[in-house]
Order: sequence, then C-alpha cells, then structure tokens
Amino acid sequence: MDAALDAMVHFVNRKPSPACAVVLEFMHGAVQRVAADATAFAHRGARHSFLMLGQWASQAQTENGLCWVREFWEAMRPYLGAGVYVNYLSEGEGEERIRGAYGVNYGRLVKLKKKYDPTNFFHINQNIGASKVAA
Repeated sequence: MDAALDAMVHFVNRKPSPACAVVLEFMHGAVQRVAADATAFAHRGARHSFLMLGQWASQAQTENGLCWVREFWEAMRPYLGAGVYVNYLSEGEGEERIRGAYGVNYGRLVKLKKKYDPTNFFHINQNIGASKVAA
C-alpha cells in the first residue's frame, strides 16, 4: 500500500492542471454487507475504489494531460484489482472493462438485457451492448 500511495503523491504533485484530481474511496460497512450477486455492483469485497480525473481547460494542454493520465494509470495498475465501477468508465473502454464492471453478475445481466431491452434502447451509457443482446 505504501508504494501505491507514493505513486499517487508523485503524480498528484505533477498534475498538469488544477482540475486534475484523485478520488480514493474506502469501501467498508454497508457496501460489504450485501452479497456480490445481490445487485449489479459486484465488487463488494473491494477495500478501496480509485478514480483518477484528468481534466484541463484548453486544447493546448491535451497532449501533456493525456501523457500524465496514461503514465499515472500505468504506475497504478499493479495495485488495482480487475474490477471497475461502471460509472467511472470512459467512453469506448471496450468489452473487457464493461465485463470487469459487472464481475460475477455479467452473465445474469446479459440475460436480463436480452429479455427487457432486446433492441438496446438504453444504449447511451456504459452498458452491456447490442452485440451481447443479439448473441
């Protein structure tokens, strides 16, 4: 844990914009008293949730900002689990990350999606996409 915190401090001290931030949420109490398969949120056993926000005001800052985000992400990967909170996904993250968001619940949710939303009407979010519904 010390190495992960050291990496966070390193990158936060070098953030390219005052709008960049890190959110570290502790996952204890009620969230862990619910079974992993009781809701769509499967990561009930996680101790922490980590969110990195890369934001900047001008297009001129984009290259430097994206470099910071990518390097920070690579530095943190060894300390992060496979899961992801679905509302923290960015556009175009891909099937593997969406699968990671739902964990053990993914198969059950695909079946529900096929039953209740076979046309993928609810598509403007990070959801189980149309390709899974048609399969």
